[in-house]
Amino acid sequence: MRILHLDSGRDWRGGQQQLFYLLAYLGESGRATAAVCRAGSPLHDRLLHEGIPAYPWLVPGEGPLRSIFRLEKAVAAFQPDIIHCHDARCILAGLWIGRRRRKIVIAHRRVDFPVGRLAARLKYRPLDAIIAVSQKIKDILSSRGLAAGKTFVVHDGIDLGRFVPVAEPGRARARLGIPEAAFHVGCAGSLVDHKGHIYLLEAAARLIPAFPGLYFSIAGEGPLRRGLQEKIAELGIGERFKLPGFIDDMPAYFYALDAYAHPSKLEGMGSAIVEAMACGLPVVAAASGGIPEIVQGHGILVPPRDPEALAGGLETLLHSPRERASLAARSLERAREFDYRATNSVLTAIYARLTAG
Repeated sequence: MRILHLDSGRDWRGGQQQLFYLLAYLGESGRATAAVCRAGSPLHDRLLHEGIPAYPWLVPGEGPLRSIFRLEKAVAAFQPDIIHCHDARCILAGLWIGRRRRKIVIAHRRVDFPVGRLAARLKYRPLDAIIAVSQKIKDILSSRGLAAGKTFVVHDGIDLGRFVPVAEPGRARARLGIPEAAFHVGCAGSLVDHKGHIYLLEAAARLIPAFPGLYFSIAGEGPLRRGLQEKIAELGIGERFKLPGFIDDMPAYFYALDAYAHPSKLEGMGSAIVEAMACGLPVVAAASGGIPEIVQGHGILVPPRDPEALAGGLETLLHSPRERASLAARSLERAREFDYRATNSVLTAIYARLTAG
């Protein structure tokens, strides 16, 4: 079985991390695999560094015809049984080449954004299978008339050997400008609108006056940085709310936290939540998208787009060390179910089913 993966991302986000885990797992399992990804992207550079086969695609300055030719050349060279598209922008190109060459074509869906009628008809309906990272996403696809029988729910996984709990905050606190004795609430995610970071800022503004040792941070980079900085200044919380940017060593960041908040108003699943849980952090998260499937019974869920409710959930943790300890234990229990080898073994079983069919 030979699988070729398509990714068009410019940045390193959750989807690229998941693809990297999958490629590592398939390599460990002895399956022939390769990726076609944007030339010069963090994913392309990392795959080359790790010795994982990667074909450059979407080269800067090249037009769409040249990009299609480059992709077709990669497919001809690798001769896959399955073309696996890892974002919506890849699907039409993957389908066009896959159908001409009689390949199985599948796609991942990691976001819970509504699917338009045209996208459903042109992109998703012709696929041989769709991988949804939560039941919520599968339900959204089903609402567009897409056959439930060819949509499979496979949760994203994490590296449980990398994300582990520690007893004391790491050196990341000093790098972030967080006092050693502070209570530090963190969040991880690209600085984009659907992540709902504005609600965490507003929740922080409600809590900071009452808790002198309370600090916040968001690990991530994105187009809303300036707007968030301006809002932090407007709320008068600049000394207590940090935006450190992209952090490569995410375990070290989680080790610098006392609690994790995830305020997304749209979220396919939220693998950063699982990473925080694996590091032994109590979690307060918005009940949006696929988040309840992960957090229900193992953390505090609050209504999305509600900074007052988010502040209330965090205040529960601030007032109750016993509740923090209880939720931390439940976080660890839940995180053990998301080892990337286990989740990707489910995906490879789907590969085998498709090729056998």
